[in-house]
Amino acid sequence: MRRWTIVALLTLAVPPVAPAAAQQALNWDSLSAAAVRALSEYLKINTTNPPGNELEGARFLQTLLARDGIDAQILDTAELGSGRANLYARLRGNGAKRAVALVNHLDVVPADPRYWSVDPFSGAIKDGYVYGRGALDMRGEGIVQLMALVALKRSGVPLTRDIVFIGNADEELGGTGAQVFIQRHPDLVKDVEFLMTEGGDNLVEDGHLRYYGVGIAEKRTFWQRLTVHGTPSHGSRPTKANPVPRLVAALDRIAHYETPLHVTPGVEKYFRDVSVRYSGQQRAWLADIRATLAEPRRRAWVLSDVYWNAILRNTISLTELQGHGGGAGGAGACGGRHGRALDHHPASQAAPREPDRHRPVSRHRARRSRARPRRARHHAHADRGDRPADLSRAGDRGIRLRPVQSGTRRPPARRARQ
Repeated sequence: MRRWTIVALLTLAVPPVAPAAAQQALNWDSLSAAAVRALSEYLKINTTNPPGNELEGARFLQTLLARDGIDAQILDTAELGSGRANLYARLRGNGAKRAVALVNHLDVVPADPRYWSVDPFSGAIKDGYVYGRGALDMRGEGIVQLMALVALKRSGVPLTRDIVFIGNADEELGGTGAQVFIQRHPDLVKDVEFLMTEGGDNLVEDGHLRYYGVGIAEKRTFWQRLTVHGTPSHGSRPTKANPVPRLVAALDRIAHYETPLHVTPGVEKYFRDVSVRYSGQQRAWLADIRATLAEPRRRAWVLSDVYWNAILRNTISLTELQGHGGGAGGAGACGGRHGRALDHHPASQAAPREPDRHRPVSRHRARRSRARPRRARHHAHADRGDRPADLSRAGDRGIRLRPVQSGTRRPPARRARQ
């Protein structure tokens, strides 16, 4: 557990000078050891989404908080469905300032044990690391947040702010946990001024925190599905209308498409602020990011950083492939792509604008349904490319490739939102 995370929260929540009699010295070694044990146990709870089963994780965190006299409520079990829940707790301050919210999610993405060196739900502690699905995304941070609450309670320092702890269900797939929480309990967060959650960029060098990254905007998310129909193919008897090669060709075009670069005001300030961490020509390049992107060599250096590339453009990731139908080859194949649009640009700019880019070589044509992007989530986050889905599928946009017979007009394809 990183001690500076808790120290930062203590600094934000307590007054500059607190009465000495009200404070108790914290045993940081004991607190750190307890955090490691708690994370190990937490990782043993399988809340893979789907289906979620976050209720078990919520009960585990509720029990940990109760040991230090912090009451936590399990909420929204009926609205979220069987085995699902949100968690809410609040450590009271004197109300002089507005509250701070510590937000995490209880679900994790699927894990295939074949590709793990340990059981992904073992919580194994080995070589100074705690192993398990969700250790980074985001149970590790959830436990750090919980231990921050515990540290504040044990220290006895007077708080100028309430500290709110929220664990949401269904962050990884549908986003219903955060949505239901906000819809049903707006009074529980109406006084929140600051929110801390996953994502962001806090620079640590040689064990020292150099700066805190503050999220000021987020991308919007939308999904597209590309479906190709054709004649099933067998390994011993290929067909010309096999849909798989056409799908692969279309996905290859999408994968190689580069969206335009956009420098938003917030991103421009970010580069200017971090430029002081660099020297020589690189400092000058980052201080004037617009001019840098206009020069090929400088632009290539900036875009070689995965994070910098992502905040400078709308992003597209191919995340799912499915095959269906009878026979060895199947009569249909589809691929999903996950798009992220910068906050001030329409979702359509995150995709190739020309429908003909996806036109197959035979008598098929592409059809598109309207995209209706909306806010992806109720709390800040970072876009991660290592999972099949994110918190909110905020407006699916389907693309279907289907045969069109001569003289026949087919209606546009429709696909239910998932």
